[in-house]
Amino acid sequence: MSHFGKLTRTIRLERGLTMEALALKLGTHKGYVSGIESGKVSPPSVKLIRKYAKALGQDVRHLVRLAWVDKAPKLIRDDADRFLAWVQAGTKDPPLSQ
Repeated sequence: MSHFGKLTRTIRLERGLTMEALALKLGTHKGYVSGIESGKVSPPSVKLIRKYAKALGQDVRHLVRLAWVDKAPKLIRDDADRFLAWVQAGTKDPPLSQ
């Protein structure tokens, strides 16, 4: 499961929203929401991420970061994961590449 899909699924369930209800708020289909949550579909564009943020009451920048990490090429995926952990930790020094 993707970072983006995992978080949006968790929040959707906490809010008591069905996939159909969220899809309606986003202007998309249940199957698309299901695909994102399962990681079978890449995270959406920033335009749709803005709708997710509004529908789920989340910070759009945080959701965009999660989507960016999920879309990172395998070559730099570990670096992207470390970057995400660094941003979430709020520490001063960025993580070093290995």
